[in-house]
Amino acid sequence: MKIGIVCPYNLSLPGGVQQHVFEQAQELKKRGHTVKIITPKPRTALVFDDKDILFLGRSRRIKTPQRTSVDVSVSVDADAIDELLAKHKFDVIHIHEPLVPILARQMLPRITVPIIGTFHAAIPETVVARSIAGGIAPFVKSVVKHLHAVTAVSSAATSYVGKYVDTDNVVIVPNGVDLQTYKKPTHDIKRSNILYVGRLEKRKGVEYLLQAFAVFHKKFPDGRLQIAGDGPDRIKLENLAVELGISEAVDFLGYISEQQKVALLHSCRVYASPALYGESFGIVLIEAMATGAVAIGGNNSGYATVLTDIGAVGLVNPLDVDIFASRLELMMYNEPLRAQWSKWAAKSVKQYSYKKIVDSYEKIYKSLVS
Repeated sequence: MKIGIVCPYNLSLPGGVQQHVFEQAQELKKRGHTVKIITPKPRTALVFDDKDILFLGRSRRIKTPQRTSVDVSVSVDADAIDELLAKHKFDVIHIHEPLVPILARQMLPRITVPIIGTFHAAIPETVVARSIAGGIAPFVKSVVKHLHAVTAVSSAATSYVGKYVDTDNVVIVPNGVDLQTYKKPTHDIKRSNILYVGRLEKRKGVEYLLQAFAVFHKKFPDGRLQIAGDGPDRIKLENLAVELGISEAVDFLGYISEQQKVALLHSCRVYASPALYGESFGIVLIEAMATGAVAIGGNNSGYATVLTDIGAVGLVNPLDVDIFASRLELMMYNEPLRAQWSKWAAKSVKQYSYKKIVDSYEKIYKSLVS
């Protein structure tokens, strides 16, 4: 099949959707399909030397209601869309995040082949987000009416679009992880640190991780916390670490590469991601699980779809700092629990291999073009 995969985000920047698209494309190519990724041209000078990446329009950085910045498509020429579609003659087009402006919305009416839409994001549980969601209802309806099949990475990701499509027809196809890259080392590694990887912004709950670690550190003064990533709250969080008297035990590592992330996950004893809201899945949780680290996550709806069964012991309300600190202690030092949790994680993470994910997508493609 000739498959076009649409990614509305800047491919030159790291992100869960971008990684999903790359991995999906590679696995489909291994199976003999012809695959092109359609995406807005980056603002940066980075040039992709890949004939399978097709640029439509340009990207621009915009602010989201959650104080996050993202690069998305802001302009697409209709003639360019028609020319691209006529040239490549796709059998099916797979659009990730169809509601993200404006690439998908401009393409949809001009596509004449079956279209699958995949929803990654969850609507944050905030008054502002709910208000915005209500205001864009006409736009959502204008998008979903063009989709022949709908998938979501989790039940949390269906929370909004489910108002406009029959949820019984939404297929859950989760995000994935490269199990080979993140696999647990065969040799023993001394794991000692608590690790956080992600943006430093309010909704990620890092301030509560610092507060919980301060309580934990009083009892276990040899403990260390590594915080990898950057964002608008970095200076505020660094100052908080000083105020809490734990600055000597906390390492702010800044932006890290994918290779550095893998190495850090392999060396941490507990991975903590105390996101408060706005999470539809939790890719980094399954990455941690694959490396053999024990994970703690905020009890939001997206993380709850990943940390199930015994894994749910890792869910915590980040706002309850004392309970959070106790959970850090439990997951760091309770060896029977760690062994049981790790056994569950090793089995559970297998469902997130890209081979299984692409199996699901391929089944949908075949049903649409048959």
